[in-house]
Amino acid sequence: MTGPQLVRAILDEAAAAGLNLVLLSFVNNWGTAGGVDQFVVWSATAQSHQHFFTDPACRAMYRASVAAIITRVNSISGRRYRDDPTIFGWNLINEPRCSNCGTGPLQSWVEEMAPYVKSLDPNHLLSIGEEGFYAQGAANPGGATSWALTEGQDFMRNHQVAAIDFITFHCWVDNWLDDDLQFQMAWVRQHAADAAALGKPALLEEFGKWVKPGTRAGLQEREIFFRAMYSEVQANVRQGGAVKGAAFWQYIQADQVAPAAEGGGAGLPGTGYEGPRCDIDVNECMRATSSCAADAGCVNTAGSFSCTCHWGYTGDGHTGCRPSLQLAALGGSYQSDGPSRVACREGTGVAYPPGAPGFAYDPLGDAAAPGSPHEGGMGSLRPVNMQDCQVACEMAQPACTSFAYNAVLAACFLKRGGGRATCLSPTSICTEQAQDLVVQHFSCGSWETYFRAGTPDHGMTLG
Repeated sequence: MTGPQLVRAILDEAAAAGLNLVLLSFVNNWGTAGGVDQFVVWSATAQSHQHFFTDPACRAMYRASVAAIITRVNSISGRRYRDDPTIFGWNLINEPRCSNCGTGPLQSWVEEMAPYVKSLDPNHLLSIGEEGFYAQGAANPGGATSWALTEGQDFMRNHQVAAIDFITFHCWVDNWLDDDLQFQMAWVRQHAADAAALGKPALLEEFGKWVKPGTRAGLQEREIFFRAMYSEVQANVRQGGAVKGAAFWQYIQADQVAPAAEGGGAGLPGTGYEGPRCDIDVNECMRATSSCAADAGCVNTAGSFSCTCHWGYTGDGHTGCRPSLQLAALGGSYQSDGPSRVACREGTGVAYPPGAPGFAYDPLGDAAAPGSPHEGGMGSLRPVNMQDCQVACEMAQPACTSFAYNAVLAACFLKRGGGRATCLSPTSICTEQAQDLVVQHFSCGSWETYFRAGTPDHGMTLG
């Protein structure tokens, strides 16, 4: 699954569950996900991690990346991300660090990028995403002379930027070498007081506690730190304080391994269900976590999923699917009257069969909304070729007698009845709104009907 597909899947899952995604970061300071260092590699003028915040090329690439994300259209919901209510807000960057730079470069970067983001997306809240280190004073991990003073952050000044809507801060007592419950509580209280002074709400968006077998850092100690943290935040909320919530980092799904730097280990085996009571079915097909082979269809079931080779393929659906002689002969079972020839009377639509090539789950029902061509589960939701459509029609037997295919759109719709006569198909016109809000029109090809062998001939071809 690609990055954009993963974001789309996460947004769809959250919306289906009635949840908001608190924050999405435009870039990560750390190299595990490409992040800042990748921008430095792409730049011809940046020489180090620190140059990300000052290099003109890095800044330009960051702005372009932000614009691409904010204006991207979710292919399932049809909404641009800037218009998606599932997204609560954005982070400019996760945990920015500019070691030994002073505080100027990061401050200048925030002052430029925050208004830029808000100019593209005035609908969502914006924060920085930093850990919350101070430029001076004893509140930092390790005290008034600690390493945190040299990381480029200036918590108070950074969050005074007008385009920053709310405050974020983190708490990692192990990573910061201040593994002490007293420090944890003082850190939260200091940021709560400073957020109140700034007049902005605050979110403790990350906190955690290592678990390391063979040391005192066990589950019991983690529970003490977690209980103390949530009790403090809840008290702040009840008293009308600036801190409005907290989120531990991070939940590891079944068989996933957390970063060792965060004290991670293998997760517990999954059951096919999730949620507080472990009664919400996990759709492995939609999350792309199934074990289905290529050319196999994934169908979600309660607590599990099934993998079945597509029509014309043989195999168990897991270890592999091999083309059969039946598939090789399939092309001769369908006929068309040539490009841009579509059935004059297309008949009624046939629901696209689950697990067929081109099938996709639509958890929000946006693709099949009233008035949509996919209403009622019609048509492919993923790109297909002509043979994919033939296979889908075979899987929809005996209902499917023909299908309309558009090679440019890589889409098809299955049909039943309607007759054999064809007419000239008009060119489909697509529209797209560019960043400057100018609407552009371009050709999206034309449709062509393929008739399954045995379809009654109700008349001659029409011009």
